[in-house]
Amino acid sequence: MSKVIRLGMMFEENDAPDFGSISRIERGEFVLLAEDIDELNSTLTKDNCEPLLCENEAFDVPSGALAFVADWKTEGTARVYIYEASSDTWYEFVEGEGNE
Repeated sequence: MSKVIRLGMMFEENDAPDFGSISRIERGEFVLLAEDIDELNSTLTKDNCEPLLCENEAFDVPSGALAFVADWKTEGTARVYIYEASSDTWYEFVEGEGNE
């Protein structure tokens, strides 16, 4: 069986998740289109990816990773999402919140 690398993680080709438009810029930075925001919490999580990874591979999205939505303005979405590892969840980053 062939192996493929997706977002810096190695999967068996037949088990590799479909991350849609999500692509990795650097280790802790991703970019995506608004249509794939749901993929962050349904696909790009440790709970989803870890069972699909090849042996000796680890989920490689650190807490604090950022996902930038390229078409946020035209699609009326949040600009950035941030990953929090202990909850294994991507959260919408709201600019200016808490900075009063």
